[in-house]
Amino acid sequence: MTKTFIAVVLLAVAVATAASAGASSGSPSQKPLLRLVDTQPLTLRGVNFESRETISLSLRAETRVLRRTTATTAGSFEAKFPGIDANRCEGFAVTAVGSDGSKATYKRAQGQCARLDLS
Repeated sequence: MTKTFIAVVLLAVAVATAASAGASSGSPSQKPLLRLVDTQPLTLRGVNFESRETISLSLRAETRVLRRTTATTAGSFEAKFPGIDANRCEGFAVTAVGSDGSKATYKRAQGQCARLDLS
């Protein structure tokens, strides 16, 4: 009986500790990210933005292009930039800023050329 009681108390303490740690730190949210999906046309996917957040995208390359989109309920979106050749070694940067404060940047420095997967 004593061993069972001690086991129950230890389990209760462990559960209470885990619950208080989760409550104090909140749900660990992930930072917004931009990922390169395709180079022709240049296509980026944004993830971890706020649900239905309006996103302003600014591409800086040999030209500057502005786009607006809205994140899905899951906080993602896809943005295409036709006419931008991401396979060139010129470099470019895209910044996405959300209406709720989310922000992410994708950069490819000059000289970092796209690699072909020949496998």
